[in-house]
Amino acid sequence: MKIDRILVVLYFVLCCMVGVLSIFRLGEIILYLKGAIVLVVALIFFVQESKFSPVVATLLLLSFFGETYYLYVKSYTETIPIVLFLCINLIFLVLSWLDVKEKEWSQAEFFKLVVLMGLLGAFVYIILSLDLKHTNVNFVLYIIYSIVFVVMFILSFANFVKTHQKSSLYLVLFGLSVFISDLSFLLNNYFIKLAFLRIGGNLSQVLGYYLMLNYFLERNKKEEFIKVDN
Repeated sequence: MKIDRILVVLYFVLCCMVGVLSIFRLGEIILYLKGAIVLVVALIFFVQESKFSPVVATLLLLSFFGETYYLYVKSYTETIPIVLFLCINLIFLVLSWLDVKEKEWSQAEFFKLVVLMGLLGAFVYIILSLDLKHTNVNFVLYIIYSIVFVVMFILSFANFVKTHQKSSLYLVLFGLSVFISDLSFLLNNYFIKLAFLRIGGNLSQVLGYYLMLNYFLERNKKEEFIKVDN
């Protein structure tokens, strides 16, 4: 078995462990596992590409520190992790914009984007309408995070509608995993505590790293094809 396949198997084993341990609320161990998952994803990427671009390296570093932040500090605060993941969404927002900025849109495609924008806007409104008075995060930060995420997701979806490329599909799925993870986190912490929300939130979060990995692998293949074609 090749080293990259071994690493992929290890990745999914760690994800399963995160799901199982989420049942028993073993938060600190889960944080270690999430950090290990990010490192395994980094190894898979390096094995397949033999190098890291500045963008990928930055995303992996932000992800690692965002996942393991609470292992370094004694006081509980959500602000720093949210800022780190906000930076991740901003990077994907820029990448999505670069993918769609030169494309022309038909009326049907534009209508799909408007519908999606309305649905996402409604979801965000519902989320931000939850009772968040017990959080120690400035509410404005939640609004900024939500706006950045919605715009990023709409642009990535727009690119997929237009091109049907694998890279854009992985980015859309990554956005969905982030949405499910964030929604589960908010519901579980500020509305109703349910085991399936805790498990689903953690699993969708760690599975998002595999989607992120495949997005960049497919994006690199596309760029290499364009270079060869030229």
